[in-house]
Amino acid sequence: MKHAERSKKAMIREMTKNDWDRVSDIYMQGILTGKSTFNTECPSFKEWDSGHIKECRYVYEEDGEVVGWIAISPSSSRCAYRGCVEMSVYVDENHRGKGIGTKLIKGSVLPKTGSVIGKTQPSWNTGLPESTGL
Repeated sequence: MKHAERSKKAMIREMTKNDWDRVSDIYMQGILTGKSTFNTECPSFKEWDSGHIKECRYVYEEDGEVVGWIAISPSSSRCAYRGCVEMSVYVDENHRGKGIGTKLIKGSVLPKTGSVIGKTQPSWNTGLPESTGL
């Protein structure tokens, strides 16, 4: 008799400061790949918090555990770039390839920012095939 795969409860919700341990762990996984960011160390929550728009931060939670996150930050402080943002999407290495990044983009930030943000500036490392499919 085959055992049915346990149904997983998944949801997208707003990120809170209490999520920082998991968010920073997942971010550090990205840093260690050398493909997702030019940063070489994870900032403190205070530093990260000051650079990201508070109303546009979400986590993907599966069975009560944060396994991915998305946040946007201003592209530049220059007046000419007002309304332009950069989007960061990170997924735990054990949960990649399941469409979580796409779900985060479609289900959280884009619907909320459509009327506020003028242009989203996506950028990805061409050496990371997972991101080019987004």
